[in-house]
Amino acid sequence: MHDRTRTRATPRRRPRVRDRFLPPLLDTDYEHAQRGSQFLTEVQGGSDVGANATVARPQADGSYAITGEKWFCSVADAQQFLITARVRTARRARAASAAS
Repeated sequence: MHDRTRTRATPRRRPRVRDRFLPPLLDTDYEHAQRGSQFLTEVQGGSDVGANATVARPQADGSYAITGEKWFCSVADAQQFLITARVRTARRARAASAAS
């Protein structure tokens, strides 16, 4: 799961996101390194991410408000989390990863 979180912050991502989240995931010093985790599974969809109902609503400050319930977390004591959610805007809804 750590590897999937790391790949979401790879160089093709926005520089400010990459520069904030990627270095701690790649740190080889055990005392400073961070672990990544994923919140994907929901009761109604299981591993079918397309059936997920968790919603991410954009906020004025550029963050997202996440609403919904996830059923399983791969590493509950991780420092970084990848959460899948459907992005809702005033115009439309689309499936997306909240960590992109």
